[in-house]
Amino acid sequence: MWTGQTASLGSSVTSLAGQLSDGAAFSVLSAATDVTDFIVHLDGTPVNVQNFAPGSTTITLSTGYDYADTGDGNQTVTATSVKDIVLIGSGNKNVDAGDGDDVLMVKID
Repeated sequence: MWTGQTASLGSSVTSLAGQLSDGAAFSVLSAATDVTDFIVHLDGTPVNVQNFAPGSTTITLSTGYDYADTGDGNQTVTATSVKDIVLIGSGNKNVDAGDGDDVLMVKID
């Protein structure tokens, strides 16, 4: 269960933020654009993305990446204990966000 609000950020972006019943905060951003439009290194270095093999059903995130792209399919995703940014594709997802203040972005076609 969550409590929160939905906000439209233009024609192709929607955000959802709230708090789970255990007190953990979350936010979700769905965008019809490339996530690298939102994540930029000010010094110009490339964005470091954690990708997974197509068809992966169990995904464990690692630290040291700017964000993780889970891809499409039915998956169980386990985040780290720090702040994670996760791009989620289509399919049934079970996400254990861990202890950090995480951002989940949902790909839309």
